[in-house]
Amino acid sequence: MIHLSQSRLRRPAARAHLAKNHRSGLAIVVLGLTLALTRPTIALGATYYVDKSIPTCSNNGPGTEVQPFCSILAAILKKAGPGTTLVVKAGTYREQVTVPASGASGNPLVITAQGTVTVDGADSYTSPAQWTPFAGNVWLAASVTWSPYQVFLDSGRLTSSSANPASLPADAFTYVAGVGLYVNAGGVNPADRAAMVGRRLNGFHLTGASWVTIEGFTVIRSDEKGIELEASADNVIVRNNTVSLCGSNGISLLSCSDGLIEGNRVFDNWHHGIELRVGCSANTIQDNVSYRNRGSGVATGIYLAGSSDNVLHRNRTYENQDSGIEIQSGSDNCVSTQNLSYRNGDHGFQHLFAHGTLNAGNVAWANHTDGFSIEGSSPTTTLYNCIAANNGVGISRFNLYVDASSSAGFTGDHNIFWNSTSQNPIKFNGVQYSTVAAFSTASGTDGQTLQTDPLFVNPVGDDFHLLAASPAIDSGLSGFQFWPGFDAQGYARVDDPGSVNLGAGPIDYADRGAFEYQTSTTGVGDGTSAEIALSEAFPNPAGPTVSFLISLPRAAKVEWGVFDLQGRRLGGGETWRPAGRSLVRWDTAAGTRATGGGIRFARVTVDGRTFARRFVTIR
Repeated sequence: MIHLSQSRLRRPAARAHLAKNHRSGLAIVVLGLTLALTRPTIALGATYYVDKSIPTCSNNGPGTEVQPFCSILAAILKKAGPGTTLVVKAGTYREQVTVPASGASGNPLVITAQGTVTVDGADSYTSPAQWTPFAGNVWLAASVTWSPYQVFLDSGRLTSSSANPASLPADAFTYVAGVGLYVNAGGVNPADRAAMVGRRLNGFHLTGASWVTIEGFTVIRSDEKGIELEASADNVIVRNNTVSLCGSNGISLLSCSDGLIEGNRVFDNWHHGIELRVGCSANTIQDNVSYRNRGSGVATGIYLAGSSDNVLHRNRTYENQDSGIEIQSGSDNCVSTQNLSYRNGDHGFQHLFAHGTLNAGNVAWANHTDGFSIEGSSPTTTLYNCIAANNGVGISRFNLYVDASSSAGFTGDHNIFWNSTSQNPIKFNGVQYSTVAAFSTASGTDGQTLQTDPLFVNPVGDDFHLLAASPAIDSGLSGFQFWPGFDAQGYARVDDPGSVNLGAGPIDYADRGAFEYQTSTTGVGDGTSAEIALSEAFPNPAGPTVSFLISLPRAAKVEWGVFDLQGRRLGGGETWRPAGRSLVRWDTAAGTRATGGGIRFARVTVDGRTFARRFVTIR
């Protein structure tokens, strides 16, 4: 069994955090939004409702379903606290939700969406009466009395201009204090192009508020960051949200620890999709999709700076302006497993001024520059079971680039580095290598690394499953610290009868890359499925949590429950979920506290069809 040096995880607290997040072997890529049904047991508080669509709603009322609050912020200011659940029903809420209150360990404050709940940072200027002609094609909205950072026409951002209002170019805007907002909509009233004017900085903002869960919201058009956590907003869960068209980052953490950023879809933001800065530690970033973030010039899918001992699992980052995942500037001792990074404008995975990063099962494909870039003094980096193919093609860059300042302590094996052209795949310590064999001889690493086509099913169509003849099948390394026992979809390791076992470690048939080869691979690209399907429980026996993967061909209501052999219901609920794959997770401690360990049954009902899965919990 191969173990990484303990020096990689210097801080005992960080080692405990990372072990906790890996011991179950949980590994799922969520190709749509995540359905995560775990909540700490709530012993205090109550449930209150927000529903602006009901005429009886009142911000001074009791917050019941019959007489709910009209605004999310009003509900928080009046009812937030440990153990409280705030259920927000479908609608568009034009407000900034600032959360001043905390939950508590075991009794979090939960803010959850029911149905499609949009928190919109912009005001609607879709009424022609809101605009008056000014000069030529330029129109004036005099009622805009603030300086907006963003203005949208037809859901596209306009260019902020310093030009004289009468000379504004098409699809540009400028604000003049005391006068209003000028927009050139190309010869029509901006209202005819669904004008939206940015007004609120954030969708959700937490400063120092801890033990809070935010789940299921659509956050759009925030003038700065969509969901912002800062100043020790610790133990916060941000789950299953869609965040787009923000003027800065989609989701931002500043000086926060022990958070979980899970199953979010983050796209078309002006800066990084997900960002951790300045002392963020012991956070888990997993099962997110972050793509098409661009505008600032350096927008990445996931960005870490000054943030050590974090873990990144099963995220999918693509078509971002800069790199897919960037770990830099003192973000030491991070763990990155089974992430997919492709078609990004710079590197797939960039390591810059960051020590001791572990990469396992990551896939980099067709990124503009390097697949894995390890530079700027980033020593003791490790790559196991990673695949990098066709990166930097046409510009003489590399699948693996390790500069001289980062070569010390570099460890790699059982990877695949391949180009479909004659371009050199590797540059290490200042020397280019045309073959992996020559690189291995010179570096003393990667003795079992291959230089051959990994044979993905359809990488152009975003499908990085393995074809039956792939050299990645049954040839991976297993057993090292933080090795994921399940693949990125939650499937157990499979010994393919058609492949010779060439792997190393206790499981010599584990595959390289993010996905374990299955005789029938389910789903491609966006994670949609032609049929409703539910995976087996994993891990089984269960750890602190047990998970299932559900696939939906269309949005549907999902009802679920967990039962013991006596038929006692130990947990459950219902929620509407979109088409695609979703993660169903249950906190096993909720059942073992009441009844001890034993056999459990999970039942999930969708569209009148019920699926049952058997699993075991241990006391």
